[in-house]
Amino acid sequence: MLSKIIKFRDSYIQYYQDHFSSLKSNEEDGLPYLRDKLFISILLISFPILVLVAVPSIFVSIQTHQTIIAIFDTLAFLVVIFIFFNRRIRIKAKKITFSATFYILSVILINYFGIKGPSIIILLCISVLITLYQSKRAGLISVTLNAIIFLLLMAILPVNSNHLTFFREFALISWLTVGINLIAFNALVVLSVASLVDQLNESFIKERTLQALLKKESQELLRAKHKAEESDRLKSAFIANMSHEIRTPMNGILGFSSLLGEPGLTGENQAEYIKVIQRSGSRMLNILNEIVDISRIESGLMEVNQQETNINEQIEYIYTLLKPEAVSKRLSLSYTTTLTDNLAVIKTDGEKLYAILSNLVKNAIKYTDKGSVEFGYDLSTAVLTGPETRPAELHFFVKDTGIGIPASRHEAIFERFFQADVADVQARQGAGLGLAIAKSYAKMLGGKLWVESELGKGSAFYFTLPYLDELHEMNKKQIN
Repeated sequence: MLSKIIKFRDSYIQYYQDHFSSLKSNEEDGLPYLRDKLFISILLISFPILVLVAVPSIFVSIQTHQTIIAIFDTLAFLVVIFIFFNRRIRIKAKKITFSATFYILSVILINYFGIKGPSIIILLCISVLITLYQSKRAGLISVTLNAIIFLLLMAILPVNSNHLTFFREFALISWLTVGINLIAFNALVVLSVASLVDQLNESFIKERTLQALLKKESQELLRAKHKAEESDRLKSAFIANMSHEIRTPMNGILGFSSLLGEPGLTGENQAEYIKVIQRSGSRMLNILNEIVDISRIESGLMEVNQQETNINEQIEYIYTLLKPEAVSKRLSLSYTTTLTDNLAVIKTDGEKLYAILSNLVKNAIKYTDKGSVEFGYDLSTAVLTGPETRPAELHFFVKDTGIGIPASRHEAIFERFFQADVADVQARQGAGLGLAIAKSYAKMLGGKLWVESELGKGSAFYFTLPYLDELHEMNKKQIN
């Protein structure tokens, strides 16, 4: 028996959870949600109470030949069962049906039992429940309805209705006094409950506001923590990279400088040592320049100097400059220019454009052992998209047949002081700042930079720059 009771209880709780899960919580409207939750709880409580009370009441009413009471008790019981188990009815409709059912039942009971029966308790309690699960306004309307019910009953009091208990208990003046006291007390209770609900709601709102502030502060602390961890990680990476990158050219400079002082040094060896010192010095200067540039970018001190720049000349200059390096590695280096020289003049920061392109091409040559490196640009003309026109863009590209980059490292290569392979298995000479600087420069110039690559199958870097502006009003017509 006990196991059956426990099983019934568990299934009852499960039904509550399943039924309640259909309610939609709204973060901006918490009180109606809580009122709906309370109403579901009232239904859960009402169902077992009605089973324990209504069934014996119906049985006794039939035994004492009070057919009307038996009928209305049965109808009330069936209505509560119906709204309890029917999940298709909206919560609002359930509230109205529940309230109306008990109002009608209380009026019937008043007529047959007077104030000595449960009718007055039901009538007064239902207004309090309405205040709790609906609103203060609905509670006051129910109090007004109670007053109207008493007035209607007293209006027909002079009529010969002594067969009903209500009309036999007191005279008209006595009922008037009783009715006024009951309604006044009913209003007092409803207003008190409504005030309590309002205060609880204010507390709920304050708590929710504090929770939101706490969540915001927690997120800010978490971001600060991540930023601190990132700074620490970058500092460690900086120390690890720079200790190697600066030491290597310095050793070259100092070592070969000392060799220049050795007696009997031939002119050929001297020239070779000087070349090594110059390469080491150039490498050291490049590292220091990158550190200065990334520092200026991070501090917001880097400025954009817009001026007319011929991108064809930039492409050709980079090709001429880096061709010997590609040839020394037996690589094929080629470039593509789409626009004629008169249309290839754009308004941008030429130094930053050169820095982006030269860095990408140098990287392509450095990480390619055989095959080819190709770079250049093409033009995306203006396109009308709905009510707006997407401006024309220059699409630069640098493609190689090198070692490639794992998909998991496509984002990491643009981080400061990190190369594609953090374990340094394939990372080669470099401070790990070039791509971070290039991406920042592309953003400063109004474009974006990204990579498409697969390990062992080469890489393709792309970046965009705006093309059509006030400088090209005449050329725009020619292009279109």
